[in-house]
Amino acid sequence: MQILDQDFDLILEDLESGQRYEFLAIASYLSVFYYEYSKSESILQRFSQELGIDVEFTGALGRKMRHQKDDLSHLILKVKRSVQKPLYTPEKRCALPKIARIKDDNLMNSIKFQSDDMEEVKLNTAEQAFLLVLCQVHSLTHPKDDITNEECLTYLQSIIGQAPHADLEPSDKFVYTQNPSDGSWPVLSQALYERSRREKDSARKAERALEQFEELANQYRNPIPALEDRSMQSFFLCQMPAIWTIELSQADFLLEVGATRSALDIYLRWDRWDKIILCYTKMGYREKAAELIKERIRSGEENPELYCALGDVTKDKSQYEKAWEVSNHRSARAMRSLAHFYMFDKKNHELAEPCFQKSLELNSLQTGLWFTYALDIFKEAVKYNYESEKVWENILILSAQLLLMPDCLFAYGRLLDLNSKFVDGQIIGRITHAVIEDMPSANGQKCGEFHKKLLELVARSTSLVSTDPDVWFAYSQLLLHQGTTKESYEKACQCLQRSFSCSMKAGDSAWEREAKKRADLFAKLEIWLKLLQESQQTDDKQTQAFKQLQFRSLQMNIKIILARIKSLKDNCLKLELIDEWTGCETEMQTILDKVTNLLI
Repeated sequence: MQILDQDFDLILEDLESGQRYEFLAIASYLSVFYYEYSKSESILQRFSQELGIDVEFTGALGRKMRHQKDDLSHLILKVKRSVQKPLYTPEKRCALPKIARIKDDNLMNSIKFQSDDMEEVKLNTAEQAFLLVLCQVHSLTHPKDDITNEECLTYLQSIIGQAPHADLEPSDKFVYTQNPSDGSWPVLSQALYERSRREKDSARKAERALEQFEELANQYRNPIPALEDRSMQSFFLCQMPAIWTIELSQADFLLEVGATRSALDIYLRWDRWDKIILCYTKMGYREKAAELIKERIRSGEENPELYCALGDVTKDKSQYEKAWEVSNHRSARAMRSLAHFYMFDKKNHELAEPCFQKSLELNSLQTGLWFTYALDIFKEAVKYNYESEKVWENILILSAQLLLMPDCLFAYGRLLDLNSKFVDGQIIGRITHAVIEDMPSANGQKCGEFHKKLLELVARSTSLVSTDPDVWFAYSQLLLHQGTTKESYEKACQCLQRSFSCSMKAGDSAWEREAKKRADLFAKLEIWLKLLQESQQTDDKQTQAFKQLQFRSLQMNIKIILARIKSLKDNCLKLELIDEWTGCETEMQTILDKVTNLLI
């Protein structure tokens, strides 16, 4: 960290151009690693000046689907170059890793733009590395939502699109190039890895993500192409993932999709005992996990990690204490496990607090543990002031962050007791997503078990405060997740309608000013339309009348938005904003045409 505090001008003036880029890339990654985001921004600004480029998001009309009739607005990256600075021109050919393709009859591998002017600007290796750093900083400094994910994928696609034949079907042979703009092995490997991590939750792209993980892992074992052909001179421009990083990400993905046995094989290869225990537990072999760990200890492989893993399996406090002794009082993991044991199992703040402190003294970068420690302190504080709304709000925020559903639901309910007008749509949205996806909490408990209790809480919240769009939207998602009965379907449609109405309430023009609010509003319309389209056909006249009423309400709301968009476009003076509003108008008109056709 000391090097980040020095004068960069003095350092850079003694370096050649290639070394300057490497230094700035490493400094950027270091500043992000230590959460020095303000420093990372200044470093990236200097990096941009050295390269002579400016990067910004913009929109362009194009198609993602092969059978798509209308062009829609898509996010792209616009690169403006003031000076052309080629870098690392190879003296011989360089190989590039294989790029996995989407195996879908309709979805294309890349967007086909309406205008030929929207082709990718050729970027040299250092410029591609710069985009990788921008992507990481953007990811860490923005909310973890679909919009941020899409923006990061736009950065990554701008890099992957540089590779030759990136939009064609793959061959069994590696691609070789002598053009420095085509990319380098380390930079492209990192971009492909990051893309796979972000696409694994997409139903259409999950197969490609899994295949890409496997290709990236295999490149370390494959002697072809030779190391000298893999452009290792650009290795320090990026954070090329290690083989264990790739394989463990692959295993995590396999575990998510239910391929527990395949995931277990990878975890065993890398001695990930916490994940091994999880796999054996899912397979019903917890005793086997304990016996395997004991066998490793008996064979002489005695280390704190094994004892902590044994403690996790057996719920035996003495194993954590043994791990602490074996580590000569240096294992942050052992103290963390003891802190969790005292907090969650024994509900004893006095015993948990010193364990939290010792663990954080040994390793202060345990972000999740700071949240857990803070939650433990606030839960103790509320005993002395049970009526404090501020303390309960802190408990709510922390428990939602850790997905500790019992604490979160109780805290929200308590806040409603203290203040009937209390509402927090973001918290409700987060825990609703966790419940629907059945995500694990900080103490290993599955969130899906709390569906009924959360549904009751949301129903209570909407009865007290009926103006929050996020709460109404969460209510609709919980009802749909509950089942497909006529009552739940109709109520979910009504909740979506209320959510949209709250977003469009009089005097609230946030969606006109903020792209995120606008995207959320349009997404609700798409979900509302999809819900009405996918419902089963029925001869029940009452249900048919309900759907017709919903379609007409949807049509009317789209017309209101469309009229407002046209007004904003006509009164706009900035060309960039006019293009953006034109894209929005096209998108809304497409949805309106669908609704109109369904009403005919």
